[in-house]
Amino acid sequence: HWLSPVLANQNGTLAGGTGHHYPHSVEYLMIALSVAVALCGIFTAWWFYIRKPETARSLAGRMPITYQLLSNKYYIDEIYNVFIVQPVKLISIYIIWKLFDMRLIDGLVNLTGRSVRSLGKVAARLQTGYAQAYAVTFILGVVLILGALLW
Repeated sequence: HWLSPVLANQNGTLAGGTGHHYPHSVEYLMIALSVAVALCGIFTAWWFYIRKPETARSLAGRMPITYQLLSNKYYIDEIYNVFIVQPVKLISIYIIWKLFDMRLIDGLVNLTGRSVRSLGKVAARLQTGYAQAYAVTFILGVVLILGALLW
């Protein structure tokens, strides 16, 4: 029933339980608090980068580790690159490309080409260009089919 506050019916019940709702005053307080935090951030950015930019430089000089951490966005991009992007690249290159594409797909395509080439060589030997040979082959085929049907 831990999702009942989210999934409760209009009357506040879900499968016999009651949902919990905060009063509107709590919602308005949270709205006001989030707007106040946003305005504080905007004011701080204006103060540091427009009104007194030397303050930002001196603060960065006094706290270089914190400045580097914040400047590099907590190194999230680097962590994402090491743990997500590079493994996906390795899997893509070595498993999907080299094993699946180069061996399986290209192997099937090359097998199809070799098969057609081999069948073409066999068909080229059957075609002699002599009309008499074609007529004899046709008559032999008809005799074999009629013999099979009558037997």
